[in-house]
Amino acid sequence: MSAKSKLTIERLWQVFAEIEARENLVSWQVGTIFIWPLIRASLMREISEQLGVFEPRPPQQKVPDSPLGATSPTSANYAVVPFVRRNAAGLDPFSTFLIDSLEAHGEQPLVLGMGPDDVGSGRPQVEQLEREFTSRHGLVARLKVAPTLRSSHTAKYARVIAFLEAELKDAAKHADLDVIAITGPYRNFPRWLLVQFTAQRMGWKKFFAATGVRKVLIVNAWKRAMIAGAQDAGAVVVEPMHGAISDIHPYLTWPGQDWVAYQPDELLEWGPYWGEIAALPANTKRKVIGAPSLVVNAIARERELKALDQAHLTNTVLVASQAHATKKITRFLLAAAAAHPTFMFTLKQHPQEAPVNFGEVAQKAFRKGKLDSPRVPSNLILADPSVNTLDQMARSEFVLGVYTTALFEALALGCKVGVLAFDGWHHVRRLVERGDAELINSQKDLDKFLKALSGKDISADRDRADYYYAQPASEAELWAAIKIAE
Repeated sequence: MSAKSKLTIERLWQVFAEIEARENLVSWQVGTIFIWPLIRASLMREISEQLGVFEPRPPQQKVPDSPLGATSPTSANYAVVPFVRRNAAGLDPFSTFLIDSLEAHGEQPLVLGMGPDDVGSGRPQVEQLEREFTSRHGLVARLKVAPTLRSSHTAKYARVIAFLEAELKDAAKHADLDVIAITGPYRNFPRWLLVQFTAQRMGWKKFFAATGVRKVLIVNAWKRAMIAGAQDAGAVVVEPMHGAISDIHPYLTWPGQDWVAYQPDELLEWGPYWGEIAALPANTKRKVIGAPSLVVNAIARERELKALDQAHLTNTVLVASQAHATKKITRFLLAAAAAHPTFMFTLKQHPQEAPVNFGEVAQKAFRKGKLDSPRVPSNLILADPSVNTLDQMARSEFVLGVYTTALFEALALGCKVGVLAFDGWHHVRRLVERGDAELINSQKDLDKFLKALSGKDISADRDRADYYYAQPASEAELWAAIKIAE
């Protein structure tokens, strides 16, 4: 597991932090553009996948161009950009309640389309608008960017890349590479990114100005051009939480910074933990709105199951998979199920993952000497992707994962939580340090964990979950948190 790897995501974060400080990257401007917030997360992901810290994610479904062109938006005080993935009912649980609150107070928010599920909905589609803005404003953007470019920018960027390659050379050898040579679109100074950002920023500014939008609520606010354009148009940008946040979050965490460009102005938190763990820029406002409805409903469901003696069935282990570590988790699970035949193991995959084939993984791992047997244990099953994960948690005694939000949800549901120490687990390091989860470094650790807690009642410890998921805000409190300040 990660203890044997020469590079962890935490070490990579430290390397990035060092070069950020050395080159003052957070304040680096090319013309009027702060370039580093546009690059950091993508460059970190590219290096992580190249060096095997993370497994490459499978290709995601693309949003096609609209044959009719972008939908003409209507005027509104508020705009809502939902999360890219939806639940079984086709809804985004992280924005639907906000839309409901706005409508309950007489507002008709402009809801944008986001992701494949919204294509054809009649909503202005974010991906299609981005392409339209790039095309429409591309020439002007190039003319704006060209005069701001200097040889010093290229030299500075080259120093950044050289530093990263030098600091990570040992990790490259561990990944069976002679050297690390960062490839792809971020290998050289990304002039193309400046042009694309400028064009889309211009488009979004015009879009939000034309609609009169004064506040934009964006789930998963990583689209920097949209944020910049909205702020240029005078709108306040709010990010409602949709998943776990950590102290090494490449989009939100900026230690020691009072202000960082293209960041949300406000963060709506599930509990006080999230804003405390993530070193947000000092000027980012934090508002605790409590547990999302899906967690609240799951807790109520767990109580119903407990009354029926169907909650947290003994010797059941649910493993919440991770797109960055699919193969590693699967191999570990095959060995765990073989070693614990009296336990039932269920793997629940993330929507971003390609369906795993236990037999193929077992055969390959056996040939490489990573498993003692090519046989798939009968006490290991793959969960139906349509089955609600939270309901499965309510029925499971143990929940394992790397750094998925499911670990925090499992804690709120009263499960016994184990963190698999694969690369990326440092995102939930505080969960382990607080004693709310057990770190699983090996099969031996898992054996101790299962034996120590199997059948044990831990319901008395459930109050600790309030730090992560506070009581939901009342309708009045929610409205006070999201309404436009007068």
